[in-house]
Amino acid sequence: MLQVVICDDEQIALKKVKRELIRYRESRKVHFKILEYDNPELLYYDVTDGNLSEVYILDVDMPKKNGLTLAETVHEKNPNAEVLILSAFPEYGVDAVNIGGIRRYVTKDLLGKKLFSALDDVFRMVKKNQEELYSRYWHNEKRLVEKDRILYIQKVGKYCDFTVEGEEELRERMSITDVFDKLASDAFVYIDRGIIANIPHIMSTEDALALMSDGNRLPISRSRLKDVRAAIHGYWGERR
Repeated sequence: MLQVVICDDEQIALKKVKRELIRYRESRKVHFKILEYDNPELLYYDVTDGNLSEVYILDVDMPKKNGLTLAETVHEKNPNAEVLILSAFPEYGVDAVNIGGIRRYVTKDLLGKKLFSALDDVFRMVKKNQEELYSRYWHNEKRLVEKDRILYIQKVGKYCDFTVEGEEELRERMSITDVFDKLASDAFVYIDRGIIANIPHIMSTEDALALMSDGNRLPISRSRLKDVRAAIHGYWGERR
C-alpha cells in the first residue's frame, strides 16, 4: 500500500493535515497509509536507513532538520518520491521549488483551499511512477527499478531473480505469479512456467528459445510458444 508521511513538530498542525488527508482519501477513493512524525530527526534517520515512502508532506520551519533539508535527503535516497512542502511563511516557496522532487508548495493559511489540488498533482505523478517503476524490498530497504530496464525474471526456489540492465542481479522473495501481477504491464510475458521476459528485450525467438538483449538464450515452453509470439506481435503492433 502507498504510504504518505506527514512531518510537523507542532501537534495541532500535524493533526490538521492528517484530517485533511483522511478527507482527501475518502473523497478521491485513493488508498494509502498515513505515517505521522512530530520529530524531524526521527524521520531523517528513517529515510537514511532506507525506510522510504512514496509521498512526503513536510513542514518547513522545524528545529535541527527543517523541511527543505529533509526534502533534499528524501530526494537523494529516492529520486522518485513526491514531496509537498507546507509553511506559514510564503518566502520559503522560492527555495522549495529549487529542490528536486518537490511537487507543490502550500502555505498553511490556504491548506483547506489548496491542499486537495496539490495532492491531485502529487498522486498523478505517483500513478505515473507506479506504471514505470517496480518497487521491491530487500533487507528491509525499498528499492525502485525502472520496468523497462528489467530484462527477465526467473523463479529460483522461493525467490525470483531479476536480471536488470546495468545492474547486478536483484532478488525478491515472492511467487512468480505475484511478481507478474505486480509488474502490471503488457510488456512482460510468461515464456515458461518459471520465466517472465520483457518483450522489448527479446531480440528473436528461434527453436523455442528467446534471444535476450544481454545475449542469453532463455527456453520458451512448447505450450507457450504460440502465445509468446502473439504477445510480441500484439505489443509492437499497438505501438506502430
